[in-house]
This record gives sequence, structure tokens and C-alpha cells, in this order.
Amino acid sequence: MRLVLSLVKRFGSRGESPEDLFQVGCVGLNITIQNFDQRTIY
Repeated sequence: MRLVLSLVKRFGSRGESPEDLFQVGCVGLNITIQNFDQRTIY
């Protein structure tokens, strides 16, 4: 969640509400975690 919060702070001044950015960021992080495959790490 800290990653999402830091990105909200960085991109919060670009016209979207911080709540919307946080929600979209959490959804994106969740999708990324679900699709992560440890077997592909070298």
C-alpha cells in the first residue's frame, strides 16, 4: 500500500482525485500480484 500511496502523492496534482488514483492503484497492484510468477525470476 505504501507504493500506491507514494504514486498517488506523485501524480495527485494531474487532475484526478487522490481517492480515485488510490483505488485504481490498488486494483492494478492486486492484478500484478495475481499475475506474478516466481518461476520466471533468474
